[in-house]
Order: sequence, then C-alpha cells, then structure tokens
Amino acid sequence: MYNASKGINGDGMRCKIDGLLGCVWFVLWIVFVGLSAKDGEWTYIGWSFYMFLVLHITQLRSSMRAAHNIYGNTMEAGAYTSPLLSST
Repeated sequence: MYNASKGINGDGMRCKIDGLLGCVWFVLWIVFVGLSAKDGEWTYIGWSFYMFLVLHITQLRSSMRAAHNIYGNTMEAGAYTSPLLSST
C-alpha cells in the first residue's frame, strides 16, 4: 500500500500513513479474529478492521486508476456505444 500511495502522492507523509494504516488494520484483523476463538464477540471487531482495510485498498485503487487514466472496461473508456443506447 505504501508503494501504491507513493505512485499517487509522491514520497511524503501521506504514503507512509497509508502503509502504516494498512499494516495496522491487517494485524488487528488477525488478532481479533484469533481472539474470537475464546469469545465470539471479538470477531465483529476483527471483521470491522478487515472492512476498513478493504475500503482503504479500494480508495487507493480508485485513486491510482484515476491518476494514470486506467479504465476498467470499454464502457468506462467510451470506446463502445451500445446501439440500444444510441439516440440515432
């Protein structure tokens, strides 16, 4: 995550924070899911940290794609127009 953020924001404090948050959320996910073996209530906290991690990765991915003009499919790029959507 550090390298992805570095590609978007340069080598500043933001990429270090992104890398640290990714590591912390991953470790906390593993720890709390492990703690759920004794008490099942910890699993909700663990999976919450996992969702934070996933949302953070999604935000970085979206920013990276926008910064480098990477399109996910032909509909995003506008290279394909369906005849059903055409006004002619």
